[in-house]
Amino acid sequence: MLTACMLPLRMLGLLMLMLSLCDADSICPTELNPLTLDVPRVIEKYGASVEVNCTSTEADHNGMYWRIGNNDSRVIIGESLISQSVSLSEWNVTVECRIMLNETHECSKELEITIYQNPTVAVFPVNRAVEGTLFELQCNITDVAPVQNLFVRWFKDNQTIRTDNFTNTTTTPVSESSTLTVNISRAEHGAEFRCEAQLDFGPHGPQLPVDSEIYIVSVNYAPEFKNTSEDFFVHEGDDVTLNCDAEGRPQPTFHWKHDGKKLSDTNNLNITRVNTSGTYNCSAINSLGSITKEIHVHVTMNIPAAPAVITTPAVITTPEPYKPRGCPLVLTPAKIVCFVELDITLYKSPDIVSVSALDSGPVMVGTEIQLKCDIINVTPVQTLTVRWYRGTDILRTDVLDENRRIPVNMSSIFNFTAERDYNGAEFKCEAELQLETNRPDLGHNLTSSPYTAVVHFAPEINEGTYTKEVNLDGHVTLNCSAEGNPLPDLHWNYTTAENVRETTRGHQKSLTITGATSTNAGFYICVATNKVGEVTSTVTLKMKGQISVFPWWLLIGLIVIVIVIVVVIVLKHYKKLGRYSFVLDKANHGSDIPMAPQSNGTEDTV
Repeated sequence: MLTACMLPLRMLGLLMLMLSLCDADSICPTELNPLTLDVPRVIEKYGASVEVNCTSTEADHNGMYWRIGNNDSRVIIGESLISQSVSLSEWNVTVECRIMLNETHECSKELEITIYQNPTVAVFPVNRAVEGTLFELQCNITDVAPVQNLFVRWFKDNQTIRTDNFTNTTTTPVSESSTLTVNISRAEHGAEFRCEAQLDFGPHGPQLPVDSEIYIVSVNYAPEFKNTSEDFFVHEGDDVTLNCDAEGRPQPTFHWKHDGKKLSDTNNLNITRVNTSGTYNCSAINSLGSITKEIHVHVTMNIPAAPAVITTPAVITTPEPYKPRGCPLVLTPAKIVCFVELDITLYKSPDIVSVSALDSGPVMVGTEIQLKCDIINVTPVQTLTVRWYRGTDILRTDVLDENRRIPVNMSSIFNFTAERDYNGAEFKCEAELQLETNRPDLGHNLTSSPYTAVVHFAPEINEGTYTKEVNLDGHVTLNCSAEGNPLPDLHWNYTTAENVRETTRGHQKSLTITGATSTNAGFYICVATNKVGEVTSTVTLKMKGQISVFPWWLLIGLIVIVIVIVVVIVLKHYKKLGRYSFVLDKANHGSDIPMAPQSNGTEDTV
């Protein structure tokens, strides 16, 4: 016993180690392993070389050596430090430092090795970017390892919009992909979408470079006119240039027609020496659609002024003295000539009556719309009345009070506040000459072509917020549609599941849940968005058919506890109310027994 106590401490450690290695598996416990690596973990690029040192705290051993893969290096005896250069040219290489404690037992320390290869990124579109559709970009990441340390980030104009990582545990190079889906609009034309890929080994690992690629999106949309109908007023013999004024992507081509005849395939149409009024049709066409608008050319002529009062001779024959009306003297019987003034009004009905908006394009709900009614080449103005209509309802009547007796161009302005119901409403004006005549067939009134108002307003979801129930393993469909101008974009926010499918039909977006489970219960939020605003509605999905099991065992347990408490209280109360008997002292009975309580429950007397 004394001899064992005098052994060096390191020999005791070795002895304990050898004893611990006497089990069936010859395991070397971590706390007794004498080996340490000065670089316990290596994170290096494929093909690199690393230098590793192995140190033993136990100098009394039979040798140290390296095992690389299935190959062992030569054994070094009498040293407590050995070094090895390792080439990382094999993806699954293993490196161990080993020590022979005796002829039968060894300990080892394995080097943690992570071999990496930086990713290469390529971005390309999966489909064509068309306004109002889902546009997909795919980012391909090739020859990257280890993929479980790969992070892929998507940016839109330098703002992070998505991050992906991967759970594959393979250590050799693989190729992965990440897909970004965007509800694209023309406002995103020219936007930069960037995909970045980087291996991330944490704050203490190497900071590796980022590989990225940018895709600049070009959003396509069907042609659109800035004005759907136009009117040009020119004098006879003048030249006029008509502009189709349409935009779209791809750039549209143009076609002009007049009276069914093809005129030109350019954006502008030049007409020289116009002498008749007419309507010209312009069509704008690209691969996504075609539109056509009418341009009306109105030719006007100046009418020379005419006298408002005409003096004309009147021949009067009278057999006796007579003073005709309009003659200053009494006439003797004779044939005379007398001049009489006749009051004559010359009128001209308008050549053209048209309505246009002072500010072209759509307006927002609550803003003011200004419409202008142009009345071309009309006289006399003091008899001109202008009526404004929405549909068949008269909105306002203007009487133009100007003393002009030659044909002129006049106008009337009508202001009103845009309301949602006005979207698509037709406004027109009517010009009428209020002449004192018995000739209604002369047609003194003329009505303009209608102006169709375009009013933008925020979305309103038709279904609203509601609750729906579904049986377990049943099927249910949640619908969402909205009204708005422009037409709203719809999307659902919900917890994704394999049994939930999203479909679009017309302007309605639906969620179909098949084989419903309890995990499908919850909130499903429909979001409708346009450039005026955004609204949401919530559908609460509940499961029915689930019978609540009442915890009868809990109720029974509570009843038993209550009964026990009552019994205990009653027993305590009974003891407090117990009967007592008294025993006479020894002077009277010859006994030294003091009085004591009677506990047999019978009544005693004294």
